[in-house]
This record gives sequence, structure tokens and C-alpha cells, in this order.
Amino acid sequence: MWFAYIMIGNALWSIADVLMSMIVNRMDRSPVVIAWYSGVVEVTVLLLLYAFLPIETVWVGYFAVGALFAYVGMLLLFKLFSCVDVSVSSASWVFMSLGIAAGGMLFFNESWNMLQALGACTAIVGVLILSFWHKHVSLLYTCGLLAAVGFSYVPYFLIQKAALLSGVSVLTAFFWPILFQKLFAIAVPLALPFYRRQIRTISADVRFWFIGMLICWVCTALVGVYIVTKAYSVGDASLVGIAENGQPFFLIAFAWVATLFSPTYAPREILTSQSVSIKLFSFLIVFTGLTLLAVG
Repeated sequence: MWFAYIMIGNALWSIADVLMSMIVNRMDRSPVVIAWYSGVVEVTVLLLLYAFLPIETVWVGYFAVGALFAYVGMLLLFKLFSCVDVSVSSASWVFMSLGIAAGGMLFFNESWNMLQALGACTAIVGVLILSFWHKHVSLLYTCGLLAAVGFSYVPYFLIQKAALLSGVSVLTAFFWPILFQKLFAIAVPLALPFYRRQIRTISADVRFWFIGMLICWVCTALVGVYIVTKAYSVGDASLVGIAENGQPFFLIAFAWVATLFSPTYAPREILTSQSVSIKLFSFLIVFTGLTLLAVG
């Protein structure tokens, strides 16, 4: 069941990534400022949930720590969208999955059978082939940024898994980390004069398309986060983390659809015959790995 949850979560997160990539490309603003606006919308939705749902827990402080790391990862991810193709950004989740897998085995005594280990290695190789075939900036810079994005999210998911194992409900484990992450996204820019000026500048020039895309992104991202939290509640953290590498399947498809409707601001993608061939080849490898994980 965890595999179905994580695949649905992958699809929703891919849609959210494509939407945010389009927002970043069209707004041409600092990731910190864009994160501020998305944070305002998300916190509003989350506070409405807080008013009606029982989500108290002693894990609040730990969730805040994980959320701080995730906030840094979110800013780095927005920066990544402006540097590389959206498919290349998927490699960051390889680093994240490796960190989660190591944490799951170290802290939660998780283990894999031979089939699952083979599937994990196969999926990782497929994503790396996809990600590094096309390079728009130096390889060292790309690897460093991808690793920073991926590892920044590891504490978030490990703390969440630990809370779930202690008996915390899925809704509570979903609510507090994402709330703190968005509160950081709101508070940090307001504390810095440079970003406050940028926020006021955008406020005077907000368009209907921006509000509409931001709301779509928020709804898709929140549902995706909840579904992924559900996956972590029923599956091993190490396996769920590796299965998140299925995201490129959905990401490339949704990015291609976006180019049909908004070619100017759609996510950067190379769709030459050579590019399509290598993507199909890497997808086949990833699909094989995920299949081994699912049946293992």
C-alpha cells in the first residue's frame, strides 16, 4: 500500500514542481520572495485546519527543527529551477533518498532483502543517468546544489517517521512540519529589509495568473505532502525514500504538457531526439528498479 501512496505523491509533487518552475521563470524574482507569497497562502489554509482538527503533540519542537532544514532546501530548490532543466532537478531526490535510507537503517533498524536492494540501486542509477546527461552549468556546481537540496530534506522526513512510529497521527505529522516550514518562509524575508522591499514591489504588480497558479501550487503541494506522509506511516522510511525517485516519470510528462500551453514560461526541457532517447532509456531503468521495490 505504501508504494501506491508514494506514486500518487510523486505525481502530485511533480505537478507542483512544474507549476513552481513556471512561476519562477515568469516572475524572475528571488526564490525567497516567491516562497514568502506561497507561505502566506499555505499558512492560511493550515490555520483553518488547525481550528477544526485535534493535532496537539509533544513533537512540535522536533518538527520545527526538521522544518527549518526543509525551508533551506526549498530555497535551494527554487534556485535550482533557474539553473537547470526540471528533469535534472530530480537528481536532488536521489541524494535525499540515500540520506533517508541510511537514516532508516541507522535509527529505525530497517533492512532490505536482495530484491529491494537491487531495485533501489537500479532506480538510483536510472535517475542519475537522466539528470546528468544534460548539463547547463558546471558539473561540480550542479552536483553541489543537487546534493544540498536533497540532504536538506532528510531531517524533515526522518523526524516525521520517528513521530509516526511513536504513535503520532498522520494528520499531525503532516500538519506541524509543513506549518513551521511555511512560517519560516514568511518570517525570514520580513526580518530582512532587502526582501521586504521586493515583497512590496511584487504586491503592487500582482496579476491574476500569479494568484491562480499560486493557489493551484499550494493545493497540489499540500495534498502531495499529506499523501507522502501517509506512505511513510505504512512503509519503511528507507524504501519510501528510494521510491520517491519515481518522480521523474511524472515530472517530464507534466513539463512536456506545460510546454504545449505556455512554451515561454514552461519548465526548461530538452526535447531533441537524442534527449528523448536517453530519457526513455533512463525511465526504463528507473521503472525496473521501482518494480523490484514494489514486488520485493
